[in-house]
Amino acid sequence: MLFRSSAIARSGHNMARRSKDIAELIAHLKVPRVVLVGWSLAVLEALNYVHEQGDARVAGLVLVDNSVGEDPAPQRGGNFMARLQADREKAMSEFVREMFRSQPSQEYLEALTAQALRTPYKASVQLLTIKQPREFWRSAVYATVKPVLYVVTSRLQGQAENLQRKRPATRTAVFADAGHALFVDEAARFNALMDEFLGDILR
Repeated sequence: MLFRSSAIARSGHNMARRSKDIAELIAHLKVPRVVLVGWSLAVLEALNYVHEQGDARVAGLVLVDNSVGEDPAPQRGGNFMARLQADREKAMSEFVREMFRSQPSQEYLEALTAQALRTPYKASVQLLTIKQPREFWRSAVYATVKPVLYVVTSRLQGQAENLQRKRPATRTAVFADAGHALFVDEAARFNALMDEFLGDILR
C-alpha cells in the first residue's frame, strides 16, 4: 500500500492559514477556475476560502460529510481530543477504523493510521479548534452562487434536506449505508456523482 506524504508544517494549523493555502495554490497553478472538493474538516476550509476570497475562481463546490451550519445541528460524539491525549495511537487507530462501514484490509488500515499519526498532537488540537459559530458556515454556503454538491451520511441527512429546500440549485446525496469515508465504502456511486457534477459545470 502506497501513501504519498506531505511535509509537516511547523505552524499554520488553523482555518485562516489553511484557507490561504488554497488561495495560494490556485494562484500558483494559474488556472482560470477550480472545483473545490472538501471532505470532513476540509468542508469548513473550503467554505472559509469562499468567505475570505470570494468565489470568482470557483466553478463549483463539492462538500463531503461535514456540517455546513444548517439545521439540525449534528449530535456531538465522544470526546476525541481527550482520547487522543490519553492514548494517541489507540485513539487514532479507532478513529481510522470507524471511518468505514466496509472492511478495508488490515494493511490498509495500519498504513492509514501510521500516516495520521504523523500529525503531532499539538497540531491536531490546533486543527480541530474551530472558533467560528455554526452560523458562519451557513452564511458562507448560502453566499456563494456557484454550483454545490453536498454529499453526506445519514447523520447529516436533515442538513442536506434543508439546504436543498432553501437553496434549490444545490445537489445532495445521502449515503445511508456508508461510513465517514463514503467515497471508499461506495466508490462507484461517489465517482458517478462526481462525473455527473463535473460534466455539468465544466462544459
